[in-house]
Amino acid sequence: MTRDYLMWRLYAPMVSYGEIAVGEQRPTAAYPGKSLIVGLLSACLGISRTNQDAQNAMASGYGVAVLQLSGGFPMRDYHTAQAPSRSDLKGRPHATRKDELNAVPTRDLQTILSDRDYRLDAMSVVAVWAREGAPHRLDDLRNALERPVFTPYIGRRACPVALPFQPMIIEGANSLEMAFEAEFLKFEAGLGRNAGQSAGARLGRRLPRVDANAWLVCDADEAGPDADTYIRHDQPAHRGRWQFAPRREARIEWRPPSVREDVT
Repeated sequence: MTRDYLMWRLYAPMVSYGEIAVGEQRPTAAYPGKSLIVGLLSACLGISRTNQDAQNAMASGYGVAVLQLSGGFPMRDYHTAQAPSRSDLKGRPHATRKDELNAVPTRDLQTILSDRDYRLDAMSVVAVWAREGAPHRLDDLRNALERPVFTPYIGRRACPVALPFQPMIIEGANSLEMAFEAEFLKFEAGLGRNAGQSAGARLGRRLPRVDANAWLVCDADEAGPDADTYIRHDQPAHRGRWQFAPRREARIEWRPPSVREDVT
């Protein structure tokens, strides 16, 4: 069965892919999960976080896959911030950080300490495909990535994107792997290892090296029976309460075409 895929590149000098956060520890995964991808698409479309129906439709309407081109390097930030208590915020509108800080007198603000993990110089290619009842066409998602309504960032507001998404629709692909190969060849021709120096010079920096053994992760129902599958809690359940449901994901080793040719 053939299928259309929306492919787009995801890169920033510093990213946070988000994992289950307990207490003061705020870890990051090695690659973006479904909640990040759906959240970023929703922001580009202009869907508010408080629009729960629209958020639910986005979460259930699309399948996602990620090809990790470069895993980057880990970094930990010892983070301090001031915030009022939950009881002080109850019944008071606080859509912005400024609203939170102005909700109570300065003397009543509390100090929050946390260790926040990031990844530096990480790059991925994302694939999205429509499921039954998808609220938007892939063309609409592509247009939103090219002209986002809200400012897109990768995990945290301190992580704005550093390269254009360059979204492209792969039509009638026989498999997810074939769709990624078509997108990777375009990447390698324009911003890959052979052209990285010239493209990096135009951007004022060198682009990350593509890992020789990249990993492709996707919804488990897209992978073969022999794929390594596991549970990841990144299926958005309720955006307002920051709740996420379990999702079965598959991990597949994927070699770039150039590396594949060298091996054979």
